[in-house]
Formats: sequence, structure tokens, C-alpha cells
Amino acid sequence: MKVLERNHISPNWLTCYVGFKKKWLDENDVMEFAFKHWRDEELQNSIVKLEITKSDSPEEFLKTLEEVVIHVYGKKISEEDPSWENQLRLWQLGLLMDIQANPGLSIKDKNSKVAELWSDLGYPKDWEKFIYYMPQSNTINDTKAGDEWTYKRLGEFIEMEKKILLEDR
Repeated sequence: MKVLERNHISPNWLTCYVGFKKKWLDENDVMEFAFKHWRDEELQNSIVKLEITKSDSPEEFLKTLEEVVIHVYGKKISEEDPSWENQLRLWQLGLLMDIQANPGLSIKDKNSKVAELWSDLGYPKDWEKFIYYMPQSNTINDTKAGDEWTYKRLGEFIEMEKKILLEDR
């Protein structure tokens, strides 16, 4: 959750659900989010149930979290649902922004980290243009793009995703 907050991306219950299912969040991360929403009287019983199942198995906790998501959104959200895809893209955006903002990494190292993340996330197709080892077309000489050119494509992608995903939130 910290990766999203560091990058000024406000999470919601579905963000928590996706993050927990993808193992980017643990029970304590979800509970930290849940307690920030304690004032919502409709969710207090669900939050208590989450706290109780926290010490049970991760599967039981996930079932309870799924009940909260159904309560909040009025339906079960599957991985094929556009809402799921949007939350997944928010996570991807936060992770990319974290890499981009890391002052301890060179551009070459950032490009390598992005390529590792690309692999970890199942090779999102729209990332190919900023993966350093993928064939690129550079409009200047139509030669293989260098680290700077590839890193610039990453920045352009991040800005585009921010406009698409964060403007209406």
C-alpha cells in the first residue's frame, strides 16, 4: 500500500483486494487501510470480521475481504472485470513510478528494474515500447534505442497512465 501512497495514488477496497490477491499486500496492510475507514458504520462489522479472520488462514481472510468488496461494489469482482483491470493498472503505475523516482538507480538500472517488473507482472503488452531488450524503432535513425530513449518512453507511458487512471478519481 505504501507504494501507492508514496506516489499519491489513493487506494480503495478494490485496490486492497487486488493487492492482496496478487500478494503485494498482506493482512496487516489491508487492516491498516480498513481502520482508516472505521467511521463508515456500514462497514464496521465487516472490518471487525476482517480483524478476526486475520489470524486465520490467508484464504479465510481473502473470503472476508471479498465479502467487503461485494458489499461496497454490489457485486463480485472477477479478474475479467474492467474494474479489476483498472486496479491492476493502478498498481502497475505505482510500481513503475517507484522505480522512476528512485534516485539511487542509474537510468540503465531503472530500465533493468522495469524489465524485471514486466516479467513479474506477466508481460503487459503495452509496456513493450519501454523494455530495453525489446526491438524498438527510433525515429531518428531507425536504430536500436538506447537507455535514455527507452527511459523517456517509460516517462511518457507513466504520464499517459496518470491522465487515464487518476484524473477521474
